[in-house]
Amino acid sequence: MTVELILLAIAGAALLAVGLLWWRVPPLLIVLFAFAFVTRFKEGFQPEEIVFAGLYYGYIGYWFTSRLLDPTRQIVRTKSDLAILLFLIFAPSTFAISYLSGADVKQWLSEWVIVSMFFVYFPAREHCETHPNGVRNIVLSLGWIAGLTLVRNLWSFVSELQSATAIWQVATARVPYNEHLLMFAGLGSIVWFSSARTTTTKIAAFIASGLFSFGVLIGQSRAVWVSYALGTLFIILMRTGRARRRIVTGITMTVAVIVVAGLAIAPGTMRLLAVGLTSRVTSLENAVTNDLSLINRFHENSAVIARIRENPIVGHGMGTQYRYFSLVYESTYYTSFIHSWYVGFVFHFGLFGFVLFFPVYVHAIVRGSRNFLSSDVPRRVRLAGLVAASALVAEMLGAMTESTFGSSDKPLFVALLFALAFTQVPGKRSHHHSPTRLLPAP
Repeated sequence: MTVELILLAIAGAALLAVGLLWWRVPPLLIVLFAFAFVTRFKEGFQPEEIVFAGLYYGYIGYWFTSRLLDPTRQIVRTKSDLAILLFLIFAPSTFAISYLSGADVKQWLSEWVIVSMFFVYFPAREHCETHPNGVRNIVLSLGWIAGLTLVRNLWSFVSELQSATAIWQVATARVPYNEHLLMFAGLGSIVWFSSARTTTTKIAAFIASGLFSFGVLIGQSRAVWVSYALGTLFIILMRTGRARRRIVTGITMTVAVIVVAGLAIAPGTMRLLAVGLTSRVTSLENAVTNDLSLINRFHENSAVIARIRENPIVGHGMGTQYRYFSLVYESTYYTSFIHSWYVGFVFHFGLFGFVLFFPVYVHAIVRGSRNFLSSDVPRRVRLAGLVAASALVAEMLGAMTESTFGSSDKPLFVALLFALAFTQVPGKRSHHHSPTRLLPAP
């Protein structure tokens, strides 16, 4: 029995339970619950992705329509909300530019589906602010998606080790799927561990952080490793006293547990994995000059920047291809995918789209940090703010070599992190954020 069949069985049983409780469960949580089963990237449109698309866009359409028809409920409350909404309106409006640039319609649609995951920000932010357990629900949803991803990746990793027929296959075994989700969950687990009050909670958080960290490790993405380290360092700097010491102790214990458990269960395999991981880590020092894949991405960026100069204001639209000589394939390569999120963002959406979106990204980091440092907000909101800020800081670094808009999972997670960062306690909204209505007040 394959892992896909097992996950399908879990999904069927879980969806049945959700169906029985439909009237008690917020639709947003059902959408996020279902997303966990479509995180694995596969070529083309898969049946489960089509089902999820109907669920997601149906819910988003319902949410926006219901708010537009009710003047007492707001879609846009802050300038950041307005900027995000304008970007989401601007992005599909570039279709004409894409068409004139010769973009493939299917590729345009695929990229728009990825960007449109950001619509979930609006209902998620409202849920955080209006539902009694809103912040907890969003955090648990993030954990659920990342947890199921971790189970799938661990299964794949074990299967790869079992099917290995050569030593080098063991040493280089990796599962490079959805590592960013595991990184976000790992940082959240670290925050949870640093703030846990009971022994049971500390143990649960420690186990979670260890498992997610291992999931990041077996992805063998050096960019994600460095990003994860940066996010962890951000948390350590934001925490003080006992919480900071607990994190450092926890990191040391996690490494020790992974090594001891590995040597106890499969000493030979563990030694080979250690050799492979050590080689990967030590290669960081000379990656910029010796790693052909990384050098090729710089070459890619140069070709894209040359195209950006042709239309820097509004960009070339989604799905538009560019060409460059690939050092990896040793031939001229045509693609619309760009590894650097920043370069790719300007190429597709121009400086106009960049100015709309990225100041909001930075503001989310600042806002999440302020919530954490504030003594005037509930504890859950404070901790959620630190989770969001640390994860967004980590993603800023990782996005330099792996686009956040490269797959649908990262935009959805970033949107949810935005919602956590921008959560404002009713009655204590910052004077820096004057509400802006999409429709006039009655």
